[in-house]
Amino acid sequence: MKTEKELLKIAEKVYHQYNENRYPKAIKLFKELLQNYPKNIEGWRMLSTMQSANKDFDDALKSINQAIELDPENIWSVKQKSLLFSKLSRLEYDGSKYFDEDSDGFYTIDSFENKSEILKAYIKHLYIQIDTFNEEDDIHEIYEETGNILSDLGKHEESIKDYKKALEFLDNSNEVFDDGIFNPYQTLNFNISKSYEKTEDFDNAIVYLDKAIQYDSENSYLLTHKAKVYDKKGDTEKKINVYNLFLENSEKAFHTSQDAVYLFHKIDTYIELKNLDKANDELSRIEKLEAIKHYSEAISEYKVKLDNLKNKQH
Repeated sequence: MKTEKELLKIAEKVYHQYNENRYPKAIKLFKELLQNYPKNIEGWRMLSTMQSANKDFDDALKSINQAIELDPENIWSVKQKSLLFSKLSRLEYDGSKYFDEDSDGFYTIDSFENKSEILKAYIKHLYIQIDTFNEEDDIHEIYEETGNILSDLGKHEESIKDYKKALEFLDNSNEVFDDGIFNPYQTLNFNISKSYEKTEDFDNAIVYLDKAIQYDSENSYLLTHKAKVYDKKGDTEKKINVYNLFLENSEKAFHTSQDAVYLFHKIDTYIELKNLDKANDELSRIEKLEAIKHYSEAISEYKVKLDNLKNKQH
């Protein structure tokens, strides 16, 4: 019989062959290793990875649980289980099976009754990870993820608490980030704002949305979202002010880049403001651009949309 080291080396060789055909063979080899040497943590982790890649999600969970059971304080095993849960949480659930966009296939997961049970198990595991490894540098990312899951579960007040914990740990990390959409401060503040919005606390939603906007004052998505929050709040004047600011920024950006996308943004804004004449004016500007052929389909769609809106007004 081959030694533990020899069996692991053989299985690893297949594991590192980056093609889909390797999954069943690697799974078979790791099972052979673990049948003879059931305490090989690395073998359990790699087996779980291959089973997950092969869409054998229940088996992947059992394998990574074996690795964690052998050594509960092995950070790599715990993080791997988090990644597996993250993958499961992104699957679309139709009431009986799960759809995976990456593979365009449907799969069953018998370990949980429904998607909600997956999210509850995921967040429970993340809290264990936080309690066990609270000195890790990525704690703020874990709290951000628990906030996301709580939000998905409709527990918005709890999600706000975890998002704010993420900000606290981020402040203590002394990391420096560039401004822009990938700045974690911007993302967290926006997430807090959305959770407040879900609880209909629009004042706090605006406060944290402004904190997000300060990292990218011309961000079109954040600005238009702010206008929509004011609309929900019933503050028409401030809604219009924000939209006007966005229109100014879009016009400046168009003059700098000559990219028609900014004029399309203006059309959408004028539609929100129910100013169809201005929207048609911007559409006419696009039709005069030299690169009109790139926008012909979009122009046709907007013409139909504006005509329909005009007919509804009458």
